Amino acid sequence: MRKRVDFWNRFIFCTAMMGFASSCVDTTPIYVADSSQYVVPMEAGIDAGESACMRCQRAPDVPGPGCADELAACYTHPSCAKTADCSKAAGCYDLGNSADWTSCSLTCGEKEKLGEDPAALGAAYTNFNCLQRVCAGPCNEGARD
Repeated sequence: MRKRVDFWNRFIFCTAMMGFASSCVDTTPIYVADSSQYVVPMEAGIDAGESACMRCQRAPDVPGPGCADELAACYTHPSCAKTADCSKAAGCYDLGNSADWTSCSLTCGEKEKLGEDPAALGAAYTNFNCLQRVCAGPCNEGARD
């Protein structure tokens, strides 16, 4: 009789715990945007002319406006430098708005394993913030009002 009581006690306990645990699980589907339009071809070359966004990014911080210091810091980390080169070669900065060039550059970052180096990721983040803050005008020419 004792084994039967233990079984039911454990059964009730386990059932209750599964109920509590399942209430913590978010089963809402996550939809990932299709970024296939930003796939970077392996033979991507350097573009012939620089966009206003790239000119701003390469311009000196002082007197400004520019993000050259942040870009130089990015180039001290191989994966950040490769991501920046990939973004330029893929024409990410010619897309005209931050949503598109960010998605395009993220594809390059994944390709170059940027997330595996915290220091490189920090440098890329600092460069991205400069682009958003200092070069917002030239890098968002195609943004909708």
